[in-house]
Amino acid sequence: MAREEFLAQSDKPLESARWAAVIDNVGGKILGKALKQVKYGGAIAAVGNAAGIGLETNVLPFILRGVTLSGIDSVMQPYAARIAAWERIAKYFDPAAYGGLVEEVGLADLPEAANRILAGQVRGRVIVPLV
Repeated sequence: MAREEFLAQSDKPLESARWAAVIDNVGGKILGKALKQVKYGGAIAAVGNAAGIGLETNVLPFILRGVTLSGIDSVMQPYAARIAAWERIAKYFDPAAYGGLVEEVGLADLPEAANRILAGQVRGRVIVPLV
């Protein structure tokens, strides 16, 4: 679903429950919208703020659905904790399923790729090989 389509949906204080859990690396309006759509007892892991640091929401997802919002600090984590997390992910990760969601760009193409990311035109990851 495109970012514009996701944000254009109804903006009620609490929306139809769609997600059991969400990992959000965008922040801003996207995070607020996702909170309103998480199912009862669900959780959101906020890992980034590419679209802003504001949080546009209300308390209903927390009170009526028991939603948990957790901030994930990937910057200050000790090295051993990072390695343990990557090892857990590696047990369940299927690289073949992820392949179509990775785009490599050269350093010269990075400004254009960044503009596409900020415009919500990228699905998956953009990688800049430095070697």
